[in-house]
Amino acid sequence: MLDHSVDRGMTMPGGTRAVGGPGRLGRLAVAGFLLYILAVFVLQATVVLGGDYFHEEFRSLFRYHQVGDPVLFAGDYLADYAAAFPQPLLYEAATRLWMQLVGDLLLLHRAMILGCWLLFAAGIVLAARRLAGGIAAVAVLGLAVAQPMYLYQMGSALPHAFAFPLLAWGLVAGFYGSALGLAGVVILSGLLYPVFSPLLGLCLVWLVFVRQRAFSRPRAEMVKSVLLVGVTGLVALWLLYGILATPEQFGRALQPFQEAETFPENGADGRHFGGIVHPVKFVIGKIGLQFHDFFGPYWLLVLLAYALVAFYGLFVLPRREAAARFFMVFIGIAVLLGAAAFLLRPFHAYRFLLYPLLMVLPLLFVVGVQQLFRRFRAAAGVGAAAALIAAALVALASDSLNAHKLGFWWRLDADTRRVMDFAAEQPPQTVFAVWPDIEGPLELLPYIARRPLLVMEKLHYPSFERHALEMRARANALVDAYLATDEAPLRDLHCRWGVAYLVAEKAHFAAEGTPPDYIPPFKARIEAIRQGRRPEEFLLQAPPARLVALETEAHFVLDLAATAPACGGDAPAAQQAPAGIPPEAAG
Repeated sequence: MLDHSVDRGMTMPGGTRAVGGPGRLGRLAVAGFLLYILAVFVLQATVVLGGDYFHEEFRSLFRYHQVGDPVLFAGDYLADYAAAFPQPLLYEAATRLWMQLVGDLLLLHRAMILGCWLLFAAGIVLAARRLAGGIAAVAVLGLAVAQPMYLYQMGSALPHAFAFPLLAWGLVAGFYGSALGLAGVVILSGLLYPVFSPLLGLCLVWLVFVRQRAFSRPRAEMVKSVLLVGVTGLVALWLLYGILATPEQFGRALQPFQEAETFPENGADGRHFGGIVHPVKFVIGKIGLQFHDFFGPYWLLVLLAYALVAFYGLFVLPRREAAARFFMVFIGIAVLLGAAAFLLRPFHAYRFLLYPLLMVLPLLFVVGVQQLFRRFRAAAGVGAAAALIAAALVALASDSLNAHKLGFWWRLDADTRRVMDFAAEQPPQTVFAVWPDIEGPLELLPYIARRPLLVMEKLHYPSFERHALEMRARANALVDAYLATDEAPLRDLHCRWGVAYLVAEKAHFAAEGTPPDYIPPFKARIEAIRQGRRPEEFLLQAPPARLVALETEAHFVLDLAATAPACGGDAPAAQQAPAGIPPEAAG
């Protein structure tokens, strides 16, 4: 069993304690740092709870509106695609129950973020206190609150929002030697975010069979331990298997970069982001770019100092302490799993690298600082407060209140709100088309206004052949309509694809604006069209008044029905066969 003498911190070489009485300086540092943490947390909460801020991941969650109102997104291809992939059981069940009882999806996601944030904070405080003492717990909490990446990941309201709370409470259970508690966290991981069930499950195996020596216990206790690990493992494997099922209706699965010549959108310059293409570089950048922009390239030096002290903390962890030994095992298993993912499936590796690394860095940093300054422990409390002072330097260098770095890319202005309000006033089956842009707030239209889109870059994953071709046909039709010189492509967008309204961004056609751009192979199509036409020829630069349903300072909302009083009596293709592929899809 664990030695509970480590409650007040680790034992240093020579028998001294890591944390003693903080002294006057230490008490002042603790009070000041707690006020700083509170201020940052409150200001971050205003972003999370504020009605104008939206996390970049929210737009892919619009499909849950249909749970509360089945009319919404009925027959919508993108909603069907998003809903086709299994989600962790508890995550899915809780979301559906909320939508049936309350019905407010936006409120659910803001509450979920705040709940995950508080759970993580409580867990990492308990883990840090057990590992290195009370002041260390305050220091670690400050590091976690100050660095935007923690809230960025939890702010998604996707299953990976639970990654940090699960890892934190897994460490708490392991540090306190609770096999039952750790088994519970493993099961919760399977129900909420199964990616880390293997890591936490292997830690449970070590805790029960190595640390607690289950096979050396009396027969009854040994059987209980074996059953605990066995049942936990079987349930976790079943839950993991449940989310690995891939839908068949979207055709043959494509791994990232597979058949990139046929599907340029699946190549390195296509739809995939940095974490898929360069996972290690992406993780380092994600951690480093949390610091204030005025550091410029010198954020690398801040990151290097932070990492070096943490690396030192790894080597000076007292091996005799039970909590420290469990921490070493946790780190070792995480490294092995991360390396395996990088070698076998490098395009899935960044989460296996990012979350464990961010989980252990603040804990190791504080341990490293405590060890470095232990000689000054008796000098006016400097030794006791050293970790706090060092954590404050890193915290103050962090861009804690940058909404974009927190993941809340958009704060909708009045202009964009007018477009959203207009869309929300239309009948539920009204299909809109906006220019697909991963950083464009108009992609939030299905989430905020609850109306379907023809194309959304967020869901333009070239993961399946049929889906890639379907999205290619849709994007080609949108490009042709957006860059049209006459009404024929707009009429085609309405009659063939069922689009009722096209939202045009004026900046795309302004002399000093930014022309529209998109991923390959559409980039070449866009460039070919633009090179063959003069700017004043584009219809959307100054659309006919009879087509304009709404004009704002930044947008035109065009009523495409005005281009075709009748569509030949045929139902639009988008409503007729949502998962179909028009003949020209491969073009």
